[in-house]
Amino acid sequence: MSFSIPPLRNDLRTLLSSVLCALAVFVLSSCGGGGSTVAGLPGTGGTGSPINVTAMGPVSGFGSVIVNGIRYDDSGAVVRVDDVVGDGSSMRLGMTTKVIGTQLATSPTSTTLGVANSIEIWSVAQGAVENIQLPSTVTVAGLTLAVDVGTVFVDAASLASLKTGSVIKVWGLPRSADFSQWTITRLEVLTTTKNTVSTGKVVIRVGQPPKLNGLTLVNAPVDLVDGQLIRVLGVVSDPNRSVLTATQTTVLAEAGSTVLSTGYAETQGMVSSILNTLPGSPSQVTRLTLGAGVVDISNATVLPAGTVITQGMRLQVQGQWNAGVLMASQVKAISDQDLKAVDVEGVIEAIRGTQTIFVRGQQFDLSGLAPTQQALLNMLQVGTRVRVVGVKNDNLVVVNSIEIR
Repeated sequence: MSFSIPPLRNDLRTLLSSVLCALAVFVLSSCGGGGSTVAGLPGTGGTGSPINVTAMGPVSGFGSVIVNGIRYDDSGAVVRVDDVVGDGSSMRLGMTTKVIGTQLATSPTSTTLGVANSIEIWSVAQGAVENIQLPSTVTVAGLTLAVDVGTVFVDAASLASLKTGSVIKVWGLPRSADFSQWTITRLEVLTTTKNTVSTGKVVIRVGQPPKLNGLTLVNAPVDLVDGQLIRVLGVVSDPNRSVLTATQTTVLAEAGSTVLSTGYAETQGMVSSILNTLPGSPSQVTRLTLGAGVVDISNATVLPAGTVITQGMRLQVQGQWNAGVLMASQVKAISDQDLKAVDVEGVIEAIRGTQTIFVRGQQFDLSGLAPTQQALLNMLQVGTRVRVVGVKNDNLVVVNSIEIR
């Protein structure tokens, strides 16, 4: 069997205006770790009635797209990737995604299914690596970016395989309310690019040019306001790499999206601050922020039971928007096992040897399959449609089970 890896669409660009805002300010959810059932959906009562939903988070699987443990049928969805209209084939594991659609389940014990009407995917940073602090942190375009066990690596074995000057593209979740720090959900190494992307809050002082993440902005819109959340695509060309000449500037709404956040939502993100706890009980949190988005968890069920919520913890939240605050009905602490879980259905694009296949541009290691499934390896060929379930391990997905579909 031959080996040829199809080129990945690194420079696809999608409409980031609403995503980035929604994701950046209110830390994404919808694609990664943790499941949802009818019992958690308001208004369904276990009858299977559909409910409108906005879901944000990193993609954890396909067939269709899986966000926050929920499988959304994306066959009729409008897909946008970094300002460019695409389709479902544009999506990759770990890309931070916003799904607008409906959810439907037939019983309180069944896995919730969804239908996506629109899917928006955005990248948060792109450019040359300025600094690496092993084992977990890298600096690009003035942003401090940290990897964890859920980070998907492409064309890099791990963060240790990068060096200063390597060009990377990053998707992620904000770890701080000022958006200067992010957790990387997907990292791609690029061969080269003249474009730099930086996302954060613009700083404007009288008599000085605007700055973004320490970079001086040139050619920025004259009507920018201090503290606005923006994403800038541009070129860094000065020797000190301190000036970003903008070719495109997107102003993101402080509420988390250019579209008003209303109705039922599911989001995943990092706790950037603890706003309130019960009197006399510093460990019982009632209000917090994910990125810059405020979440009220005073009436929420917290899973696993007994979880003590702390700053920096990664959470998945279900709830209802009310006056700019997400009133949570359920909060789940995301475990390392959740972050590493992968469930992908697709066509084999390439095969290497007898133990490695590529699906949706992702490398899957089949060496750990149970003896009962080893016979399937001889049936695999380019073009075979498979479902693979496994766990992320840096740039590999180690497969636990495989089905030919």
